[in-house]
Amino acid sequence: MRVLSVASEVYPLIKTGGLADVAGALRELAAEWSRNHDMIVVDEAGFTGPNGRGVWLFGEGTLSDRFFAETRSFGDLPMSLRADASAAGRTLVACFRDENSEGIPWTVVLPSDASVVAALGRKLPHYGGYSYLVFDGETNVNKGSWEVTTSPLRLVLMEE
Repeated sequence: MRVLSVASEVYPLIKTGGLADVAGALRELAAEWSRNHDMIVVDEAGFTGPNGRGVWLFGEGTLSDRFFAETRSFGDLPMSLRADASAAGRTLVACFRDENSEGIPWTVVLPSDASVVAALGRKLPHYGGYSYLVFDGETNVNKGSWEVTTSPLRLVLMEE
């Protein structure tokens, strides 16, 4: 998967709870993006499903935990990136496909703190060719695309 998130309509989904300053900054970012696009801002607790829309999932929570834990086809990389970013105080942005509808992207945004959220809002639209991004403050320090490591459709042919 090479695209951070492409969808004509998206739900910015704000994690309920957590650090109030981060949640507030994320809500401001989602509201800013909503002015220019057809977006419905909802809290994680009230979310009933994508209903054909892409989802921007802002902040740590049950849904972000699920995407990182259940994305087995990309090997250990998603969980490793999340653990490393968290330990280093960095921001992680990662895109996944909906488990029930491959055409619906879910983009998880895990900011290190509230001070980086506005910069993310300016920078993320310019990184459309990647599956994941890692920022140290406002500086991108890692980016890449998921490589499928396990799949029933993958076959390794070896010479004998």
